[in-house]
This record gives sequence, structure tokens and C-alpha cells, in this order.
Amino acid sequence: MLFLDIHDTDFDQQFSAILSRGEETSLQVIEVVRRAHVTGYLLRGALDDLADYEAGAAPAEHVIIQVGADKFYASNQDALARLRANVADDVLADLIQPELQVLELPLRPDQVFGDPQQITRTDRMYAWWVTDVKATDVTGIKGIPSGLSADQYTLSLRTLGDSTTLEFVPGLGIVQYRYEHYGTPAAVSVRLVEYHAGS
Repeated sequence: MLFLDIHDTDFDQQFSAILSRGEETSLQVIEVVRRAHVTGYLLRGALDDLADYEAGAAPAEHVIIQVGADKFYASNQDALARLRANVADDVLADLIQPELQVLELPLRPDQVFGDPQQITRTDRMYAWWVTDVKATDVTGIKGIPSGLSADQYTLSLRTLGDSTTLEFVPGLGIVQYRYEHYGTPAAVSVRLVEYHAGS
């Protein structure tokens, strides 16, 4: 589960995507909770939800926990509630599950991250891999200043049942998302069409 670039912790970004059926959906950060070196993000919508998208359906809420400046984990409302409570004697031990790591910055070619039990696999499955980096022009995205070019990283997560590929631009976030399920037919390909920087 990955959504946007939430590395900049002072924002209210929104990810708008045009689905292959011509429909538009948006994903956005609706709450940010900070405590020491830990930040929780409540998101409305997630790219992973798009495989089961139905027109008019309300987007689900998801939680991402950022630890330090570089590690991000999928989480749940209970973890966010612990951050909100700000209880002095809660040192936030066991707040995250290491196997749910979804991003580690900065990205670099051939980087692997994710479930600690899977990152040593030689078949490049069941963990996130940075498979490519290339210079890209992102000025075709509404809300991006003209003339902006940046490195774009390709991240891949493959399992026996499905594959997820992300195109990620540091400082901007996910600019393209592709998902394919190999069993029951389900496939999604979306791209970032509009960017709203945080306030």
C-alpha cells in the first residue's frame, strides 16, 4: 500500500487519478499526527483500493506511520490512536510491524526493502525492489511548475498471485501505479494528473 510522497511532513497533498474507464478518483492525506520522531498519516483512499473500485463508492481510510525521515509502514487506526493520545508513559514500542514496510528513502538502484523475512530472497519476490531510475519531465502534471525534471524510480513488488509497479519521484511522490492480479482478472493502471502541494 503506497499513496503519495509523505516525506514532506507539512502538507495536504492530493493524488488525482484518471481510471482507465475515464473516471477520476482522488487520494489525500486528511490528518497528520506527530510525536517525537514518529509521524502518523490518515489517508482517504489508497492506490491498492483501485483494483476493486466501484463508481461512487466512498474511499476507505488507511494509516501510514513514518519513523524518522526515511522509513514508512502500512498500519492501522489503533496505531494512529496511540499517537493521538500522546500518553507520556507510552514509549510507542511495537507501534509498527516491520513486515509492513512500504517505503525507504532515499531510493537507489537495486535497493530492496519490506518484510525482513523476504528481503534476502534471490528471486526478487515478496519485497519491494527499485528496478530502474531515469530522468523524467513531470511538467505534464497539473500543479507542477513548468521545466521541472527529476529522477523517477521504478519500484516493483511481485508475488505468485500479483504484481505492483510504482513510478516514484522524490519530492512529488507516486506518478504512476500499475497493479495486476494473475488469478481472478483484476488490473489497474493510473497516473498522477494533478498535484496540490501542502499548505
